[in-house]
Amino acid sequence: SPTRTAGMPKTTSRLWESPEKTRNIRDNGKNHNFFNYETTRSETHMSIDVVGVGYPVVDCLARIPFFPEKDGLVHMDDCSWQGGGMVSTGLIAASVLGASAGMVGVVGDDQYGRFCLYDFERNGVDTSHMVMDHGATTNFAIVLSEKNCRSFLSRDGNRRELQPEELDAQYIAQAKYLLVTEMDAASVAACQIAHENGVKVVIDADIFDQR
Repeated sequence: SPTRTAGMPKTTSRLWESPEKTRNIRDNGKNHNFFNYETTRSETHMSIDVVGVGYPVVDCLARIPFFPEKDGLVHMDDCSWQGGGMVSTGLIAASVLGASAGMVGVVGDDQYGRFCLYDFERNGVDTSHMVMDHGATTNFAIVLSEKNCRSFLSRDGNRRELQPEELDAQYIAQAKYLLVTEMDAASVAACQIAHENGVKVVIDADIFDQR
């Protein structure tokens, strides 16, 4: 059976370390509760076109006709739950457009973390290199979307950061592109692996960071 990655805290495990867990998806949205979703290791041997390193978010997206005034009320046009985060969104877009994509990152083992995994897998994104931080929470945001703009209400989870020693160099090296957005230690290490192996690095530099 798979062994724990060197340097990985005891409270954290790869998603595939619990073979007794079963999949409960791919029935067109019926007969499952994606907030209680569990997964096993994905036995993926195909090459991945785009590998992303980042931290998934769950978005509750509310479409509204206008922003209410203080103490006001507005009825939503629509409301939906979506996987969010810049790297996550980019990978799902790539997968939907026909590229193979894989996510590397950390989620908590709460209902939002499980939703992120469900959303990746139902959109064809490989999650075999995701890490679940046991006892931790996942980033969550409420997104208010009006015709011309969006506003975010964010709650950061307490899941830990991915560590450079947890990266699978071969997984990154075989990709055509590496997608990152943060410049934390793991993302920088992933970029170094990519450069050493001729993998093109794409950064979603939405927010400037001096690093």
